[in-house]
Amino acid sequence: MEFIFFQERRTASIIPILTLIEHKPESIVGCILMGEDRPKEQPPDWFIFAESSENPASYLFKKAEQGEFLGALDVFLIVKEPGSLLQITVLVAIGCCNINHSGEAGRGGKTILSLLAKHNIRTYPAEVIRPVDNNDPNIDKLHQEAKKIFFKAFNKIGIYWLPEAWGLKPFRY
Repeated sequence: MEFIFFQERRTASIIPILTLIEHKPESIVGCILMGEDRPKEQPPDWFIFAESSENPASYLFKKAEQGEFLGALDVFLIVKEPGSLLQITVLVAIGCCNINHSGEAGRGGKTILSLLAKHNIRTYPAEVIRPVDNNDPNIDKLHQEAKKIFFKAFNKIGIYWLPEAWGLKPFRY
């Protein structure tokens, strides 16, 4: 699994992610979102429980429109390479947007949610505490921490998402 990190805390970092979602949704395995209520706390319940809805991204978008608060949002877009079962790339934008403010960042967060919903892309709002210190100048440490929390979330949903992305029914034993 290859990780491509875009510049942290920059809304413009989501442009490649938005472009892939809009123009190549068939190449996307899914999207893991990590949000925070307040630093070092679990995301709010409405964010976590979105997973149980039929289209989590649509549910999250509606909540954003209703004014529910969510701090920083990390986006992990999981993309499968054409013609390969196992070659997967994760596009990562850390703290790139939120869903509440009306400026560029708010529009970015709502745009991601609306595109994920429009294409009904598997979306997992992760129930993890973001351990990332956005003020730490050590980018390598930031990326390692982001990978750790990504795998914590991906291990819960990968067993379902990967067979679906391959167009296969899971083989049960």
